[in-house]
Amino acid sequence: MAVGVGEEDGRFRAVERAVARLGQAANPVVEIHDLENEDMSRSRRWPTPLDLALEHERARAGLDPDRSHPSGFVHAPQLGQAEHPGIEGEGCLRVGDAKSYVMDGQRRRLGHASEIMPDFPARGPVMYKGAGKHGGSMTVGTGARVDPKRALAACLALAVLAAGCVAIPRKMRSTAKAPLTPAQMAELWVEPADIASRDLFHGPGGAALMPAPSTRFQFVKKDTKGFSWGWDVKDASGMDWAVKYGPEAHSEVVASRLIWAIGFHQPPTYFVERWIIEGGTVPGVKPPSRFRPDLPGRKRVGEWSWRRNQFVDTQPFRGLLVMMRILNNWDLLDRNTAIYELDREEEGARRWFVVIDTGASFGRTRIVPDSGTRNDIEDFEQQGFIKGVDVDGYVRFDDLGRFHRELFGTLTPADVKWTCERLDRLTSQQWADAFRAAGYEEAIAARFIRRIREKVAAGLALTSP
Repeated sequence: MAVGVGEEDGRFRAVERAVARLGQAANPVVEIHDLENEDMSRSRRWPTPLDLALEHERARAGLDPDRSHPSGFVHAPQLGQAEHPGIEGEGCLRVGDAKSYVMDGQRRRLGHASEIMPDFPARGPVMYKGAGKHGGSMTVGTGARVDPKRALAACLALAVLAAGCVAIPRKMRSTAKAPLTPAQMAELWVEPADIASRDLFHGPGGAALMPAPSTRFQFVKKDTKGFSWGWDVKDASGMDWAVKYGPEAHSEVVASRLIWAIGFHQPPTYFVERWIIEGGTVPGVKPPSRFRPDLPGRKRVGEWSWRRNQFVDTQPFRGLLVMMRILNNWDLLDRNTAIYELDREEEGARRWFVVIDTGASFGRTRIVPDSGTRNDIEDFEQQGFIKGVDVDGYVRFDDLGRFHRELFGTLTPADVKWTCERLDRLTSQQWADAFRAAGYEEAIAARFIRRIREKVAAGLALTSP
């Protein structure tokens, strides 16, 4: 079997999960090519042969490869509607947003053509074909008799040889030419005077925008990009909505409300338990989903960089980074940010710098087999928070995972306290409302809330060395 990954969206986690699934086959071969991808070129490192081999050997050992990623590697007829109801029986394998793949000698398409390499015999140790920083190919193959220790040893050596294709982490740098004015700072954050009274059930959009249960929406198109699939739909008034389903539909709604609660701009988001789509290839009742409206008067005009922006040296931005650690949001890619231009001033500004798609929260970070989990109470409870403060006065956080580690290297106890002081002002009812809004069972919500408040208490207790 060979799998081609489209250049538009060939993502690390999809590759790794693909190897896990293929590891259960008798003679697996994975081919990854056309890696000219903006997200990969700006990420801190490529998936090494070691990463891929570890996941493969995990599968060979009979350990369960992570099946929580609906767009990682899915055979819809096997998994069925119960696990991934939105797949709607496409009956095809997918790797990330691969545009086509080859199975049993036949090329099969996933929406768009994508040139892929031919099949070749799956014998020999794990192999790595050097990939340049912005393109190339990678091949992972293994025969039934490969010794795991020898394969991993070879991978370690190859990983060293491949070091030339690892992107060097970029340093944090402010793009501001002078200290920011209050008006400029308001484009990211405004101190809320009403933290303890903010409506965390309805969130920043309020009750008026919230879709009612069983509302009907008109199909516009299916969205199969990223971890969570979904739809673009239109309501009866003509407003467009971006919809996603799966575990992120829960975690994003809560994370967004908490980020907004302490003063950072957020678009409205709502969790809808039951709704109906009209039109498209599979109309009817759809699974619980996150809804985000495209509001008139707000135009999304681009994205911004976590590492290079005008807010880098400001207290609110450092506090935002602390918030990401409290939520365990590990997916801090630039594509998960947005710049909005507003027709009129709202929350102190007519331009907003926003963190969006925060669904990769409430799990734990890790190195392999992927970057982390999400919406997993056991993992969230097990993930540590603060390991201590080093001799230079910087906070050392628990496992920061595979990517974005440089974002957290110079945060101080004062930065942590800044965020925790604001979260500490939320009432018990507000905490409960935020999770109730996202469809959590009361007992599970209580466990999440307990762990977050433990982190807040730990942050408030921090002292400098």
